Amino acid sequence: MHTYITLLRMVGKYKGATPAQERVYRQARWRKLRALHLKVYNQCVVCGSREGLQVDHIRPYANNPALFYDHTNLQTLCTMHHSQKTALDRDIVRHISVDHNGYPIDHEHPWVIGNNKINKKNKIKK
Repeated sequence: MHTYITLLRMVGKYKGATPAQERVYRQARWRKLRALHLKVYNQCVVCGSREGLQVDHIRPYANNPALFYDHTNLQTLCTMHHSQKTALDRDIVRHISVDHNGYPIDHEHPWVIGNNKINKKNKIKK
């Protein structure tokens, strides 16, 4: 049986937001809604942390701008859980299959390719 290791890659302040989306986050309407939300819902819905809180859009609003200001589409997440959810939403999470020893199963994985080259060099000829 193998396990899955999740690797997260986060980039930029708004994690891939377009310039138009960045402008919306800077608007007074959003800042007021965000502050009110955090005042009422002051802990991460996943772990209960009260530190590093962020307001997350439950459903992506890119194709439906009305969801951006919909208070029923908001949840409070700590920085770690917000980053994980954003990575999943933006499809920047990779799953790597490994065996019970933690070695990659994928024959195209760079670690496997590198070790195969080493093993071929050191192979004893009979």
